[in-house]
Amino acid sequence: MKPLVLVFWNICLLRRGPEQVPTAAWFVASVVLANLLMSLLLSLRMDPDFQALPALTYLLVNMSVIASVTWFALNLKDFQKRFPATVTAMFGCDLVMSLGLVIFSGFSGGLDHPLTLGAVALTGIWSLAVTGFILHRAMEFSMTAGILMAIAIALFSVTLGQAATVIPTT
Repeated sequence: MKPLVLVFWNICLLRRGPEQVPTAAWFVASVVLANLLMSLLLSLRMDPDFQALPALTYLLVNMSVIASVTWFALNLKDFQKRFPATVTAMFGCDLVMSLGLVIFSGFSGGLDHPLTLGAVALTGIWSLAVTGFILHRAMEFSMTAGILMAIAIALFSVTLGQAATVIPTT
């Protein structure tokens, strides 16, 4: 288990690329499920008005959009064989960062504490850089293009995730 965590940690530190990630179907599914559960736990910790169904809907839409856009972009460059490693690296790194935030939020004094808000903001920026790095390595283009693509994917997935959880008023 420790070597797998180290693989994701080294990707988060921009030392290794997504090509180091195992691509067995059971492993990819395990990482996606673990990331979903960790994101739910993080949502529970961070949101005082946590509701399971909207949070689960948001996360499923968000993760689906990230995976779909990544698959589409890799197919455009004829790198579709890189999809399992790329998406596993993206969700695995998110899992590691979310775990760090869950642990930190337990010690920092809650959501309203400036340390927690700062940690969330810094982790968000770091996450974009890591996702950009993963895309840069997987798609063989510049780091700048990878980060810009990561920002675009993040904005698109957050927008669709929020749209999916809007409850219409009658």
